[in-house]
Amino acid sequence: MTTINDIHDLVDLLQNHPDWAETLRNIILTRELLGLPQTFARALQDWAETNQSLLRVETSQRLLHGRLGQLAGRHYEEEADRVIRRLLAREMDILEPATLQRGWTAPDPGYATILPDICTEALNSGAIDAAEDEELSGADLVVLGRKNDNPIYAVIEVSITAGIHDFERADRNAAVLRRALPPENTTTVESAVIADSLASEVDRTSYRATYINLPYRREEYQAAIDAVDAPITAAASAETSTNS
Repeated sequence: MTTINDIHDLVDLLQNHPDWAETLRNIILTRELLGLPQTFARALQDWAETNQSLLRVETSQRLLHGRLGQLAGRHYEEEADRVIRRLLAREMDILEPATLQRGWTAPDPGYATILPDICTEALNSGAIDAAEDEELSGADLVVLGRKNDNPIYAVIEVSITAGIHDFERADRNAAVLRRALPPENTTTVESAVIADSLASEVDRTSYRATYINLPYRREEYQAAIDAVDAPITAAASAETSTNS
């Protein structure tokens, strides 16, 4: 007969008889405590599923916001193009502007070949390189107008909130166009940025580009964002409730 004198004897005995240890565990521990590992595992699984669902919702939301942002930017560019004559006359004394290039659609009829022809000749002569030609061809707007009865080009970037890159790009593309013009062509080239507001880091005195303010009807964009957010937020709430 086995004699148990202290706790160490009991531990040794249970280690030698695992089936006794299991029986003792079932007697001492409640059913809830015995089931705790399984309960915890299920909770972790539920949490993981909920987290994945929320990630999918957040991803969808970011994609929709991004798409709406692109549409808002395009709408703003089209609005700037629609009132470009008034803006350039008021802010830069440029009259009768004809659009040689639009970054999102065709230029004005009859002006489609002017800028490509200039750039092709400049590429052939080595005045500009292929990278500069490609960047200039991506400018938001390039117009040809008159200022003080002399011809003038304006290279323009359009952005709802203009950052440093917008001013740098406008100035850089204007410099490319100046070099692209043949030596006998002394037409002035200026740069401009049309925006509703400026990013806080922009120091306008650091750039040659003229800043032209065109207010954007931000409430329309925010209403579209809210319309997207409402069902997504409701879906996320329902998903969380289902898995909780």
